[in-house]
Amino acid sequence: QGRRQLVRALSGLGLTCHDGGANFVLVDLGEVAQRVYQGALARGFILRAMHAYGLPRHVRVSIGSGAEIERLVEVVATLLSTEHA
Repeated sequence: QGRRQLVRALSGLGLTCHDGGANFVLVDLGEVAQRVYQGALARGFILRAMHAYGLPRHVRVSIGSGAEIERLVEVVATLLSTEHA
């Protein structure tokens, strides 16, 4: 249920999510991946940067509670809007 919530919410932001059925989702953040990663980290969300795996535009997001997912999506939306402003 949490995975579906996360994929639906991040996809709603225009992001591509790769759901492998595990306890995380791989998310393509595009050219701003590193800045969103750093911004989320500064706000208490530990995403896993995937550049070491040859995926510099992606982060791995672990599935959390419904409230954690909602807050993460708010943070990502804010970071994306400030990156594109």
